[in-house]
Amino acid sequence: MINIEKLMKNGTKYLMDSEFQRIRDGERLGINKQPYSLRLYDNLIKYYEESEEYEKCVEILKEKNKILDHDKNYKWTEN
Repeated sequence: MINIEKLMKNGTKYLMDSEFQRIRDGERLGINKQPYSLRLYDNLIKYYEESEEYEKCVEILKEKNKILDHDKNYKWTEN
């Protein structure tokens, strides 16, 4: 008999780990070529907190902060 709960848990883990790996590799776009949303970063952090994989939380948070740090990443230049 198929255990649906286990199947869903493994599927979720696969998807989260895939997105984590893309972010770790410096990708800013998902598989669908759309930019990652801040909500996705937050969902990944929450997932890994619940899984007690805190090292991954730190890496995701660093990448999220790079996006949010406008002073560092987006310089205003006057002509």
